[in-house]
Amino acid sequence: MGSYMQMGANTAGLVSEEGLDGYSGVILSPVNQSQADLRDHVSKFYDKGVADIRLDPQLYSPKAAYRHLPTHDYFPSDIESQEISTTSWWKKLGKQVANYAAMEIGCTSVCSPAILPKKWTDDYYLRCFEGYESLTDSLSTTKLKSILTVCVGYEQLSTADDALRIGSLVAQTKAENCYLVIVSDVEPRREFSSVESLSAILALIYLLEKMSCKVTVSHCGSDMMLFKSAQATNCATGKWWNLRRFAKSRFEESDDEGRQIAYWFEHKLAASIRTADILLLQRDSPKSFGSDLSVNSFGNAILSQFQSEPANPWIGLGWRQYLRWFYDTESTLNSPESLEIVRGWLKDAEQEWEHMEDKDVILEESRNDGRWIRAWRKALSEFTKITKGW
Repeated sequence: MGSYMQMGANTAGLVSEEGLDGYSGVILSPVNQSQADLRDHVSKFYDKGVADIRLDPQLYSPKAAYRHLPTHDYFPSDIESQEISTTSWWKKLGKQVANYAAMEIGCTSVCSPAILPKKWTDDYYLRCFEGYESLTDSLSTTKLKSILTVCVGYEQLSTADDALRIGSLVAQTKAENCYLVIVSDVEPRREFSSVESLSAILALIYLLEKMSCKVTVSHCGSDMMLFKSAQATNCATGKWWNLRRFAKSRFEESDDEGRQIAYWFEHKLAASIRTADILLLQRDSPKSFGSDLSVNSFGNAILSQFQSEPANPWIGLGWRQYLRWFYDTESTLNSPESLEIVRGWLKDAEQEWEHMEDKDVILEESRNDGRWIRAWRKALSEFTKITKGW
């Protein structure tokens, strides 16, 4: 069980940095790096002692956001053609990804190729899973481990039956590890708030784990707490807010829309807050700020800088404060009691938001009001009902 650092632009330097060395491994991002850069990073990660270096082919990336993808040897030039519906196409792709991982990159494990479907049908999953079988066969003579990629549509996955259907398809592959990618148009810095979709996703994670298929949930943010409640083995995140969800809108943002804004993750509120928010809470609602999980070594550095050099930027420290919160919290939730722990955290967080409302403490961003907390609590309640007796 552990946390994985999702690679992005200018992220490699954070890997195994002092204070961030609790991550179990990294997940490579061909969208953000060229083939040569990816190979160079892998070599450096080995030198740093990284135990697990995973390749995610990222073929589920929206076409408009391919970026570096077409420069990688495994990228299929006919990905937009009708041929993708054939078994032979998927078998060829699985073999190409395997050869690329083993011969060109030299990582330790490989996620199977998956694309975005026009419709989330059983046939779609069966075709993708043929790519996994081909990948597994091709890696059988190497030391590399294959991982089944399972993409799910956030808006389309909304019932227990959906979770059971996808789980039964995964069971046919006999995969021991899967990489769960939640595809959604929800903006990267907005929390998931559909009770139906969240409860179904949690049920799917729980079901896969019960089937002895260890789940790594990709591109997490604070919702990692929910996924760990469902007993997900691993969760992955990145330093940029727009790495914390693999949505089309991630690639449509300009820097002035938030990517260069410093954020602090406050565990007591289950929310990310800005400079003005920190100062406001310290003054008007101090009990709502400063959880032990948030005030880590990087959090202390940020607060010290506010005292000594308040005008200096702290974006980099903000990345690190969040990344450290992520793996400390993930580690805390590697427990059979994770569901009850998270329930307690969310109940406390909702009370803090109510306390702030009563005191007329209003944060900088208009949508940063804690309303998702109630949806998360309801999703956990529904998840418990769905999985009772499973």
